[in-house]
Amino acid sequence: MSYHASSKPWRNYCRHWTRHERTLLDIDEENWVYAHRLFQYLAVALHPLSVEELAEFLTFEFKDGESPIFQAECRPEDPREAVLSTCSSLITVIDDPGFSTVQFSHFLVKEFLTSTRITEGRVTQYYTPPRTSPFSSHAGVSFDSSPTGRSDSI
Repeated sequence: MSYHASSKPWRNYCRHWTRHERTLLDIDEENWVYAHRLFQYLAVALHPLSVEELAEFLTFEFKDGESPIFQAECRPEDPREAVLSTCSSLITVIDDPGFSTVQFSHFLVKEFLTSTRITEGRVTQYYTPPRTSPFSSHAGVSFDSSPTGRSDSI
């Protein structure tokens, strides 16, 4: 997307980025790791992810150099609340009969999170390089993340 710096579309574009940065700054310190993890999953997903899938991802503990550890006791009672309470204005739930999926609330949210420009601001910890996820550093980790039951890898 290319805009001239004085054009109205450019000013609107910059306004979105400023709003996204403020929203990220408002995420409390104890939730930022979970929010970043959700953003990573959404940014690299090969298909729409369900609320339950995203909530399930939050049950993994990641330690440098080790395989992810699944913590069943951390599974939320209300997956929708667990996902939305972390960063509700940057993501949205689309309810279809029998299946609810999660997506970024606007395409600029993903663009903001995956842009290197974010590394120049006050929310560098949310930078999400394109095509990476918490699982990407753990080769061979697969999970069943589709309503059809096929196994996909991130």
